[in-house]
Amino acid sequence: MGSHQYQNVSPTALKRAIELFAPQFSGASQQDSAELITYLLDALHEDLNRVKNPPYVEMPDVDLRRKLSISGAEAWQLSCLRNDSFVYDNFYGLYKSKCVCPLCNKVTVKFDPFNHITLEIPQQPLRHIAVLLIRDCVETGPELPTKYCVSLPHTSTVNNLKERLSELSGTPLARLNLCVVNVDEHRCKQIYEK
Repeated sequence: MGSHQYQNVSPTALKRAIELFAPQFSGASQQDSAELITYLLDALHEDLNRVKNPPYVEMPDVDLRRKLSISGAEAWQLSCLRNDSFVYDNFYGLYKSKCVCPLCNKVTVKFDPFNHITLEIPQQPLRHIAVLLIRDCVETGPELPTKYCVSLPHTSTVNNLKERLSELSGTPLARLNLCVVNVDEHRCKQIYEK
């Protein structure tokens, strides 16, 4: 075969380098990936920042009578007076935050810099259960087993499973019995009669 264009690189040296400057990442315990990416982007930005003596810049509240896009562009320009790097240009942005005083109902809107957005991984609302239906063939004659995929909410009961299987297969609910089969041992592990 031909030579490979890419090679694997172990992250061990990078991990050791990070541990020297950020002891919270030392050891073998699991760290939050968002915390690590925040640290790395911030450290790279600080080292590559072209602004050597950043001026003090106060981020003003957004004037709600003006267009939001204009206020956002002005906030970005003010932010760039202190921050000028490849990392900042490509990995940072501004998000709008709104604060309402519960006493006087005064609304304050600001733009704040960010380098990542944490998104929750949506939980799958349904679980999918594979069921092999073996019919009693005393009355109908021999039939091959039929496999069904039953989708149910995570909070469902065995009876919910039987009801859904009855709907899918056309088998009366009273004639359904469920059991968990251990395939390796070829035996029924648990029987659910109700």
